[in-house]
Amino acid sequence: MKFGKRPNVRGVEIMLKNEVLIVFGEDYGRHPHCLEHLINEILAYNQVIWVETIGMRSPKISWYDFKRIFQILKKWILPREMGAHIETDKNLTVVSPFMLPFNSYRSVRFFNQFMVTRKVKNVLKNMYSHRPIVITSIPSTCDFIKKYEEKISVYLCVDEFSLWPGLPHELIKKMENELLKKTDVIFATSSALANSKRKFGKEVCLLTHGVNVAHFNLKKNNVTDGVERRVCYFGLIDDRCDQMLLAFLANSLPQCIFTIIGEVVASDISILRSCSNIIFEKRVAYNELPSKIANEDIFILPYHVNELTNNINPLKIREYMATGRPVISTPLPEVLLLREFLFVAESATDFVRIISELINGTTHFNPILTLNHLIENESWFMKANLFSDKIMAISLSNEMVM
Repeated sequence: MKFGKRPNVRGVEIMLKNEVLIVFGEDYGRHPHCLEHLINEILAYNQVIWVETIGMRSPKISWYDFKRIFQILKKWILPREMGAHIETDKNLTVVSPFMLPFNSYRSVRFFNQFMVTRKVKNVLKNMYSHRPIVITSIPSTCDFIKKYEEKISVYLCVDEFSLWPGLPHELIKKMENELLKKTDVIFATSSALANSKRKFGKEVCLLTHGVNVAHFNLKKNNVTDGVERRVCYFGLIDDRCDQMLLAFLANSLPQCIFTIIGEVVASDISILRSCSNIIFEKRVAYNELPSKIANEDIFILPYHVNELTNNINPLKIREYMATGRPVISTPLPEVLLLREFLFVAESATDFVRIISELINGTTHFNPILTLNHLIENESWFMKANLFSDKIMAISLSNEMVM
C-alpha cells in the first residue's frame, strides 16, 4: 500500500506514518473539531477509518433533535445502503454504522458494540495487515476499544461531558472511567481536564487546541465614522452562553450590531430575540465561515464561568484570535493563559467598557503580536506533531515490553 507524501515546509516534522488509524468521532466534515483537525494533519501519511458515532444522550422532542435524527437517517439510508462506507480521500474511509441512541440500556450497548465492531472489522480486511491504532474523543466509545488487536489505543479528552446539561452524568462517568482504564495514551485539551483524568496512575498529556491561521485570518477592516460597529459570536448557542450578559451588551451598546452565528441548542433564547440589535444567523460550514465574518469588527466569548466552563478550552477562541480582530472573553481559566493576546472582561460593565474603548479608539489592538504567537505556537501542524510524537513513543515502549 502506498501512502501520500507531503513536503515538510513548516519546520521539524514528527508525524505518525504508514499506520492504520481507527478513529471514533462525530460526523466527519460536519463541523471540524479538535480530533478531526489533528487527523487531517496526519491523513496524508496514514490510512484512516473514521467511524461516525451518534450522540451520548437520548433524543428529546425538539426541533434540533428532529433535524439531527433526519440527518443521521439520511446518512444511513440515502444514497447508499445502511451501514455502508464512503471514501472521501485516498487515505480516508468514513464509516457510518447503524446505532441506537439509548446507551442507558445494556442491551442497546451490546447491539451497538456488535454493529460497530463488525462494520469496522469488515473495512479492516481490505487494509494494511498490521495492527491498527485506535483513537477516540467520546466516552461512549468505551465499548469499541480493544476489539481490533490494536497496537495502541488513544483517548483525547476534549470536555467534561459528565457536567453537560441533558447528558446522563453517572453513565458518562462510568463510561469514561472504563475508557481511561482501557486506553494506553490519554490527552486532555485543558489543564483542569488533565488533572481530573489522572485517576488510574496513568500519565495525561496536555494538548491544547490549535488553529489554521491562514483559514481564519481576515483582511484589514476599514471602518469609517458613522458606520455601525459589528460584534460577533459564532458557535453553538447553548447553556454555556451567558444570555443575560449578551442582552446587557446589546441594550448598553445600541450603536452596535451583535451577530450570533450557529445552531441554537438552548431551550429558550427569548431574552436575546427581544433585542433589536441582535441578529441570528444559521450555522455556517467551516469553509464558508471566513467570508461570513469578514465584516465583523470585534469577536466575543460570553460564556458563564462555572464548573463546566472551567474545564473547557474553547476551540473558537483561537479561531477568533486568528481573524486579526480584537477578541473579548469572560475570564475562563484557559482564556486567562492567553490574556496577552486578547481582552478579558471581568464583569458585564467591563465588557461594555472594552467594546466602547475599542470603538472610540482609546484602547488599541495590535494584531501582529497575536498572529505571530498563533503561527509560532498554536498551529494544528504543531499540535499534530506533539500528538504523533507521544503516540509513537508509547507504541515503541509497548513493543519493546512485548
